[in-house]
Amino acid sequence: MKIDESIRNVFNEIIQIRDKNNPCIICGYPLGNNSINVCHYIKKSQSSLLKFKLSNAHLGHQWCNQKEEYDENFSSSHALNVLEREGLNEYMLLNSIKRQTIKFGSSEKKELLSMLKIELKNYKR
Repeated sequence: MKIDESIRNVFNEIIQIRDKNNPCIICGYPLGNNSINVCHYIKKSQSSLLKFKLSNAHLGHQWCNQKEEYDENFSSSHALNVLEREGLNEYMLLNSIKRQTIKFGSSEKKELLSMLKIELKNYKR
């Protein structure tokens, strides 16, 4: 398995454990047994820096995540729900660096994976 795939898998597992009892980050309704996605507030295409930032990713309905791309009401509710769940300071941080990108080298990817694995162990406790 490539390191990028390992990072994504560990990251997604953290989000799934952390948010399993939370409602959809976009619409606010229970997740239930619907198709569920890891939804990024600041889209991965906008900021590689925030791609694996836990406060930028939450569980949501697949339909809501897709609808958000072209419906401003869904984007607004996503923003408000992130603000409520993460707090003002983290919300402001996400918005202040949303257009920044970074190219992770091999050593940075290994360090990120190691940090995420530690975080995953903490969530599994």
